Amino acid sequence: MTETHQKMESEKTTGTVEPLKLVKKGRFKNTAEMIRALSNDEKQAEQTIRNMNQRCVIDFLMAQRSARGLSQTEIADKMRCTQSRVSKLENGKDDDLSISEFRKYTQALDLELSFLLTKKGETVVGQVKQHVFAIRLPCRSIAGRGHGGGG
Repeated sequence: MTETHQKMESEKTTGTVEPLKLVKKGRFKNTAEMIRALSNDEKQAEQTIRNMNQRCVIDFLMAQRSARGLSQTEIADKMRCTQSRVSKLENGKDDDLSISEFRKYTQALDLELSFLLTKKGETVVGQVKQHVFAIRLPCRSIAGRGHGGGG
């Protein structure tokens, strides 16, 4: 049990602080900590956190769609599929998202999809080297255009 969770349990039993006030005060380091602290059911809290962690990519795509003011129907038109397919995709988990659907969805958002593959267990230094290597080609392209820097 985290220190915040222990404090909250104490405050719950003494009735000194309401849980939502803790959220407003920013007393949690992350969403998972908040879920654990506010839940009365530890197993349910852990399941909620697992589900949340299985939707990082999908949640990002949905946030991008929302930020652009696009509906599921508009995305579906651009992906050349049905709105119900987009709904199913958005209600799924990252592992259920095919590379083809991912590519089509990102294209519908006018985003470029790129992947960076690294060795499992790679050190931070190794990961940085991989990123540097991955940006070499775009940097060469910029250098070839002169110092204008435009796309």
